[in-house]
Amino acid sequence: MRPDPRVLHDRHAQLTHDLTRVAEELDHLARIALTHPAPDVHVNLQRRHADLHTQLQDITRETQRVTHLQSQIQESPMNQHAQGFTLIELLVVIAIIGVLAAILLPTFSDAQKRPYNVAAQQCGRAIVAAQIPYRAGTGSYTSDPAQLGPDVKEACQDAGVQVGVHATSPTAATAAYLMSGANDVSFAFTVFHPRGTGFYRYWLTSPSPVAGGDRLNTLFPY
Repeated sequence: MRPDPRVLHDRHAQLTHDLTRVAEELDHLARIALTHPAPDVHVNLQRRHADLHTQLQDITRETQRVTHLQSQIQESPMNQHAQGFTLIELLVVIAIIGVLAAILLPTFSDAQKRPYNVAAQQCGRAIVAAQIPYRAGTGSYTSDPAQLGPDVKEACQDAGVQVGVHATSPTAATAAYLMSGANDVSFAFTVFHPRGTGFYRYWLTSPSPVAGGDRLNTLFPY
């Protein structure tokens, strides 16, 4: 049975609409990834991205099938022009989706790690805040974070943050949950999360091996 040109034309128009919808949703996902760094959000975004990729493959196959049927029908020059324009749209949308995917996937990875860097910084701030009353009560700062109370435990140990001695770069050897030697005037430490991208340092008296980097204000990449 010969395909109805009008049915094929309508089907082609619907496929073009579907392609536009997929492209717009991918753009929306990219915007969400940039503004919502929470890991659970990005897990859902990755799943939706995979669903959209499957939809794109289905739309592409169906477009090829419809185009093949249209090519078997003798069409007027106007219809041929409309068909060619739709194919160009298909190629352009596929190219745009490829670019968005290349941007979106690295963004997912970076955004997933960002909360762990924030957790490390919050751990460091909790230590600094807890050292003040500790020194007031004992006359000296401590090099043992376990002595600083439940707030530090929650912000550091419970959050998976490593606390180590002040070092140029933390390694497994520095992740002993022990700060650099403390006394009545100074203490120092390094904080980082194993799933983050870097580490923070703090040094109360700050001889500062790296200028401005010993106040939990600089994320040093691994």
